Amino acid sequence: MDVDRKLLEVQIYFSKSSIYKDLVEKAIELHSEEKIEECEAILSSLPTEEVMMEELIEKLKGKSVYRNLKRITSGGEIDKHDLMKGLHSLATHIIIEIQHGAVEYRLLYDSVMKKLTDLSILTT
Repeated sequence: MDVDRKLLEVQIYFSKSSIYKDLVEKAIELHSEEKIEECEAILSSLPTEEVMMEELIEKLKGKSVYRNLKRITSGGEIDKHDLMKGLHSLATHIIIEIQHGAVEYRLLYDSVMKKLTDLSILTT
């Protein structure tokens, strides 16, 4: 992904995050000064969707959805209805994180909702 596109994505999902706001602003500043390598270094220091997903799933350890989500992410055999239930539960927990101020989880929400939409189309 080119720097311009990555910076735009980061602005959408991370700029309102209390944790990442300063990094996003610094990346924008470096980009406008054409310090692309330094900007890329900051962008690559932000968590990826995969890292955020792993962290969220670990937060859910001990909850009923945890085992189902681990099966989903490990690529194990899973019934389509269990997959849908797991993704809906995951979306709920993402919303809870956003509600508690971790607005960067919108990145995961969009991804999970796309998977649910794709799955719904395929299962009807």
